[in-house]
Amino acid sequence: MKTPVCLQGPAVRAAATHQSTGRPGGSLCCRRLALVWVLACGCLQGGDARPAAAVRGLGSDTVDLGTTPDLDQLRLSPTRDRQSRLLRAAMASPGALPARARHIEDRFRQAQDSPGALLRAAADLGAIPGVDRSWSAPAPMLPGGTDTLADALALLSVDTAGRGAGPPPAGATVPPDATLPEPLRGEIARMLLGIHAAEQLRRTALAGMPAALTPSALLGQFPDGSAVPTGIPAALDLRRLLSRLDRPALLQGMAVLAQAAARLSGHLQAAPALPRVYWRHETPLGTVLVDTTGTGSAHVLDSPLLVLDVGGDDRYTFEVRRDGNRIAVLIDHGGDDLYAAAGPGTDPSAGILGYGILWDSEGSDGYRGGSFAQGAAVFGAALHIDQAGRDRYTATAYAQGFAVAGWAVLRSSSDATRFDAVSQSQASAGPEGTAVLLDAGGDDRYTLSGTPLLFPSAQLPDRNVSLGQGAGRGQRPDASAGGVSTTGGTGLLLDAAGDDHYSAHVFAQGVGYHEGTGMLLDGGGHDTFEAAWYAMGAAAHNAAGLLVKRGDGDDRYAASHSAALGAAHDFSVAVFVDQGGDDYYRVGDFGIGAALDNSVAFFVDGRGADHYALGPGACRGFGYAALADPDPLRSTLAGAGFFVDRAGRDVYPRQCPARNGAAWTSPPEGDTAASAAARGIGHDCPDAHCGRGDAAARTRLSPIHPRLSRPGWLPHKCGGEITSAIFRHDKIHSSALCRSTRTIGFLASRHEY
Repeated sequence: MKTPVCLQGPAVRAAATHQSTGRPGGSLCCRRLALVWVLACGCLQGGDARPAAAVRGLGSDTVDLGTTPDLDQLRLSPTRDRQSRLLRAAMASPGALPARARHIEDRFRQAQDSPGALLRAAADLGAIPGVDRSWSAPAPMLPGGTDTLADALALLSVDTAGRGAGPPPAGATVPPDATLPEPLRGEIARMLLGIHAAEQLRRTALAGMPAALTPSALLGQFPDGSAVPTGIPAALDLRRLLSRLDRPALLQGMAVLAQAAARLSGHLQAAPALPRVYWRHETPLGTVLVDTTGTGSAHVLDSPLLVLDVGGDDRYTFEVRRDGNRIAVLIDHGGDDLYAAAGPGTDPSAGILGYGILWDSEGSDGYRGGSFAQGAAVFGAALHIDQAGRDRYTATAYAQGFAVAGWAVLRSSSDATRFDAVSQSQASAGPEGTAVLLDAGGDDRYTLSGTPLLFPSAQLPDRNVSLGQGAGRGQRPDASAGGVSTTGGTGLLLDAAGDDHYSAHVFAQGVGYHEGTGMLLDGGGHDTFEAAWYAMGAAAHNAAGLLVKRGDGDDRYAASHSAALGAAHDFSVAVFVDQGGDDYYRVGDFGIGAALDNSVAFFVDGRGADHYALGPGACRGFGYAALADPDPLRSTLAGAGFFVDRAGRDVYPRQCPARNGAAWTSPPEGDTAASAAARGIGHDCPDAHCGRGDAAARTRLSPIHPRLSRPGWLPHKCGGEITSAIFRHDKIHSSALCRSTRTIGFLASRHEY
């Protein structure tokens, strides 16, 4: 793609302007539009509209810019048929990403009390066009016998190959009606029928997998903190098996299971009284345990299939799960409970080649696990729901909302909650996975620890790679897998409210890596964000990262090293938005609206008196773009960094051009040695109004696809350079900027926050 005129050097831009207007420099196509406040970039070439990126404003409006990363990088990727719809949209229209995030946030908020709706929202979030077909979740039909519970158990009494139903195992007993009466008896039967239906769909979904691919063989392919797996047989390599998974069938099975679990949980919570029952039953698929005695129990479970406990402060210990135990549902109603997973994947909310649901409706609970726990899915689906209480989650890795080739949702309560892990947790999505951590409110703490050092990062070997708190990653071509690469997943951490604390190290807090998409959306409060490298709206290698902080909270953002706060590298997109408050920002080097190697990065801060700090040395931020190693190809492709601060008396580092009430470019105007492919722009708006626009000019432009080229996309046709404008809602400040060739232009659209 040829570099747009407006992103080339000053001499080229001036020549283009002179050619189209007959005047050297000057303002061009500067329109007074009643749109959102934003500093935007657009460009025309030869009279054609060639917008190359998009940026969003604040509040409820948006503006599209004209610079995207080179989309051919995605189109020519060997994983092009497996990329998520959200990734493609983010790369094609970066400025619309916060608007999409608003819709995503609204949908998950509305769905938070319905497991089925949460699952569908997660499925749509990470949908792969052409792969994820439509699906539904019909309710399982009750058998026509006189005892629905006995009939349901008979359906489950099948061998692991699924060769038909049979009688219950020898020695098994079905409680009489007097011991387990209706309606609870029928509700348990419906749950078991849902499990049976889900098992049939699970087998359909995994029919293309080799028989030797057991849960242990699959989990053995993940580093455990002590060694990186080697010698994985090609036939079992999960990277080669992604396309053989029937994703719609897998989703449908989980939807059936979630629907049945929701019905049973609803019955337990609504029933005025329940019979006191303790019943344990073994099936080929796992253990059925019903305990409604209301006493605190110590449950030691091997291969749980269905566990139902009502009342009491319980302690659960989950031991090794047999390979045949691919479905687990645990519903606990009442009590302050402790859940401990003894080994990887033993937690019932782990869906490894299957499904897992853990649902706790009351009490302040503790969850302890090593790896693959607390909402983890690998070639499967997982739901972990905690509806109330001050809870504590502790894990090592691959937990608290983790997914590869599947879907994992952890939904936490509105009370103060603490999440502790080391790596790849807290909304961490690997190849073709969708991982969501949804917290309904409260003053929460999210920690991805640097100790013990189990997963050293390439950037900082003395620190763990975090890859969490809203992270999506793929895998770049690896010689050990014959050059096989994978597209990335989609990770979303959504915290609705509260004064929260986020702490991580490398790759975290709304970060994307290699065709992955990561988002952290925080709904309000006075929050603290701490990390080291690639964090707080960052991305690398054809990826997208977003952090949106809503409300007027006084927030603190500190990245000790590099690539944070709207920082993109290597054909990537990174967006950071903070709507308001007196905020503190610090990054060691490179960030706060910085783009490297043909990327696009945006940093937008709303009202408030803010303090910005940057480490010593050159100023690589505040609307910065560059090429690390220019080559003939990259030098023909665009990259751009944008910085906007709306109002308030701010403090900027002395070595940077950023100043209150000023606009600037990077490289500075007149730098003829600067690369034509990398341009940055920044603006500090001196007040909340940014000027006013007249009512007669209140017009909206239709959205324009960033790759579309056609004349006349503005109210009148023009060529050459389009100068910049700054908008906020129906107010506009343009007089100074529209007369300056230091700025780059605008392209507006309808997208809404």
